Amino acid sequence: YDPEFFADKLLVATNNSWSHWLPRVDYMVTKYHEHALTWCNSDRVGTVIVSRGHSGQLSRPVEDSPDYVVFEHENNKSEAFTAEDFPTTGLVVSFSTITSSMHLAAHLGARHIVMVGADCGWLDNRSAVEGHINSLFRLDLPKHFDLQNRIVADQLRKRYGCSISSMLPFVTPNMEGH
Repeated sequence: YDPEFFADKLLVATNNSWSHWLPRVDYMVTKYHEHALTWCNSDRVGTVIVSRGHSGQLSRPVEDSPDYVVFEHENNKSEAFTAEDFPTTGLVVSFSTITSSMHLAAHLGARHIVMVGADCGWLDNRSAVEGHINSLFRLDLPKHFDLQNRIVADQLRKRYGCSISSMLPFVTPNMEGH
């Protein structure tokens, strides 16, 4: 995408894949404490938001710090996350961190949430952009991510009244040769 598309938008980024394409984001949400520590003093990120538990696992908590905001959540159920697991307090945590980012955007008052680059599939036998540290995923992960993204999107529409769309970098439904 042309970075100018994002120039006048509030940007809630997930983990660090945004760093390959965008010069700066307003918020960066992560469940990975090492990402929080890497980006918390960067002029490329407005506010770093990190889950209490590393990977959403409450048995591995992060220390509070003035350098980042810690969000509370239920213990991560990974593949087993369902609509019944949507929290009544804190932010949602599921298999993919993008659901926490979506929830934060809705909580911040977003009327329209546009997901760009959600990890729900493979393109040219790759699951991520070149140089992304998590470029190798299990082959079954996208189906879990897609299902849980849909569950969270549905809950956010119901609870917050926002619209949620996904944007692909292709002009035609044929996906320009893919």
